[in-house]
Amino acid sequence: MMSIIFNTSLVILITMAFSYRNSIVAAAAPSNESEASALLHSGWWPRSVTGNTSLPHCFWPGVRCDVSGSVSGIHLTTDYQTGGNFSNMNFSLLPNLTSLQLFGTGLVGEIPLQIYTLSRLSYLDLSHNFLTGELPPFVQNLTSLQVLCISYNHISGSIPLEMGNLMRLTRLDLEFNGLTGAVPPTVGCLHNLQSLRFSSNKLGGSIPVELGNLAEADEVDLSSNNFTGPIPSSIGNLMSLTYLYLQKNKLDGSIPLEIGNLTSLIHLYLQENKLGGSIPPEIGNLANLTDLYLQGNKLNGSIPLEIGNLESLILLNLQENRFDSPSHQK
Repeated sequence: MMSIIFNTSLVILITMAFSYRNSIVAAAAPSNESEASALLHSGWWPRSVTGNTSLPHCFWPGVRCDVSGSVSGIHLTTDYQTGGNFSNMNFSLLPNLTSLQLFGTGLVGEIPLQIYTLSRLSYLDLSHNFLTGELPPFVQNLTSLQVLCISYNHISGSIPLEMGNLMRLTRLDLEFNGLTGAVPPTVGCLHNLQSLRFSSNKLGGSIPVELGNLAEADEVDLSSNNFTGPIPSSIGNLMSLTYLYLQKNKLDGSIPLEIGNLTSLIHLYLQENKLGGSIPPEIGNLANLTDLYLQGNKLNGSIPLEIGNLESLILLNLQENRFDSPSHQK
């Protein structure tokens, strides 16, 4: 009798477990179906792809899925022109997206607010498109981001203060847009940043001293903007820096002595500003420097003999300054 009861209980348990498993599968399936629907209705893939019912969405060009069949990445580049509107993708249906690369795909429209719900996103590259609008402060929600690249678009407005909350960023590239206003000092909070590119915008004001906090930075490019005031002496804290591009601004004051601390520097571009004073002899400490561009400023005095210490130097341009004539130099 006990054996019959035990067997009956076992059957009930197995039946319950099987039913529970089916309920999990049934609950998971609509999630993947909704992701497929989001991709389908984005208009980013042609009918030749979306109309092929034998081709699951995880095998569409540029789509990557994890082991559960959930979309984890979308990588489309210049050889795949979507020509669609960026807002057509319902990002709220792609909760597991970690990587989004849409490089030169012809996308238009604004960056949709839904994208800022992607808390797992670590890589975002929207460069070389036709995106418009501003960078909303919701960018602070993307706390997993390591790469943010929105260069070569038509983004306007200012850089939000909340950008400084993206503590994991190693690359921040906003060059060739229409950004205005000052660089927020909160950018100095990005202690893991290795590459900072803000060139070819309409940014102004002074270069924040907080940039000196970016100890891991290998490249800083603020060229072709409207920055004014002096080059902050805190720039000398960037001991890992190999590329410093500050040309084509309205910077004045003297070249800081601390520039001599940047012993890893290879390229130093300060041309076409309003820099005055003399070239600091500390510039002779930059043993790895190959390019030194100082033309088109108001530099004066004697050209320091220490420039002769730059044994790696290949390109040197000192034209259009106010240096003493050779007869007046010692």
